[in-house]
Amino acid sequence: GSSYFLCARQVAMALKTHASRTAVLCVDLQQAWVGDSSPLHQVFPNFRPAVTRLFAWARGASVPLVHIRARYTVEDSPWIPNFTELNPEKPSTSVTPEAAPFAEEAEGEPIVFKPTFDGFLNTDLDELLRKNDVQHVVVCGCITSACVMMTTYGAFARGYRVTLVEDACADRSAERQAALLSLYSDYVFRVVSSQDLDKILLPPYISST
Repeated sequence: GSSYFLCARQVAMALKTHASRTAVLCVDLQQAWVGDSSPLHQVFPNFRPAVTRLFAWARGASVPLVHIRARYTVEDSPWIPNFTELNPEKPSTSVTPEAAPFAEEAEGEPIVFKPTFDGFLNTDLDELLRKNDVQHVVVCGCITSACVMMTTYGAFARGYRVTLVEDACADRSAERQAALLSLYSDYVFRVVSSQDLDKILLPPYISST
């Protein structure tokens, strides 16, 4: 009996340690892209409930949420002319930073504004995570094959362990998202469902040392 309680205590302590070294990165959950009228909700009907589930889990487990939002300007985003030439029908500088109602930050949760698709490039995101001893990031948001993927790779390239919450991500089509996951799952990141979030804090997702 005592050995059982000792084991349970050790597991609880390990989970607490893992939680303190994990952060959730919420990419571009802005009104402009995932507001109530967004067509993404038709393609991914489970997206909003999954994000809501992830937020509740993180806050309940004391895993910090970091809200990464696009703020593109001609001055800080030199890629805009090329993007506009390639994608004349898509807005860039007109995107507003307000969160979608289901993805608003709670008091004290940091917001990082990014000038390009990668949430780490020319931002203080890496500094913020390292200051808090984060080793493992859990990523959600949109667009999966653009800003989510580039931010995920930015984390991977800087040495973070990366987990993608599949149903808490959305793309311009289900086929695009499936193609990206088939290429990079278990290559750059691990994939979990919002139904299995407790697995995030178990090895091998993060070191206990």
